[in-house]
Amino acid sequence: KEREDFVVVVGYGRIGRLVCDLLDKKFIPYVAFEVDPKRAVEARQRGFPVFYGDATRPEVLRSFNVGKAKSLISTISDIRTANKAVITIRREFPNLPVFARAVNAQHQKRLQGTLNVTAMVPVLPEDSIMVSLPFGGAFLRSLGLNKEEVNILLEDTRKKYLDSRGLEVEETENILEQLSLNTGKKSGEADGEKTGEKEGRSDGLSVSSAT
Repeated sequence: KEREDFVVVVGYGRIGRLVCDLLDKKFIPYVAFEVDPKRAVEARQRGFPVFYGDATRPEVLRSFNVGKAKSLISTISDIRTANKAVITIRREFPNLPVFARAVNAQHQKRLQGTLNVTAMVPVLPEDSIMVSLPFGGAFLRSLGLNKEEVNILLEDTRKKYLDSRGLEVEETENILEQLSLNTGKKSGEADGEKTGEKEGRSDGLSVSSAT
């Protein structure tokens, strides 16, 4: 970890994985910390630089030369753990640019007001990768990537996600038809209701930057 142009990602859950994927696509070196040993081992086995480690412990941060990183992003969802990690990081590395996931608006204000970090708050239920895209995109912008470049990358990721979900639905429906398991469904009614639900759903994020 002698280089000084790498990014540190704290947390390798759904949002953390998306951020790492975006960094990989832009060939931006990174190191990620994950407190779940199984998740960390699985990522390492796939060749990703994800390590089992607790970012709330200063010795762990120092052992990876976090102070030399270009930037750090915390994707921790638990508010207490997130606060402890960001406070530790800010105390150990006061000049390190920190980008953090906030749990709610109050948490967001605390992070940016008292700890001088850039914070973002998911404002809708996190049952879709679509909620994570603006978060990852904003972080890429904070690293200096231009808006057009980031938008192209996010659109490509969004399309691949939607295409993969479409294929899964289509394959499932084909199997049900072959097994005659969907013959009791009224073909216009149920499909119309499901379509209406999908059309009525949206995802979004509230963005706020520290001054």
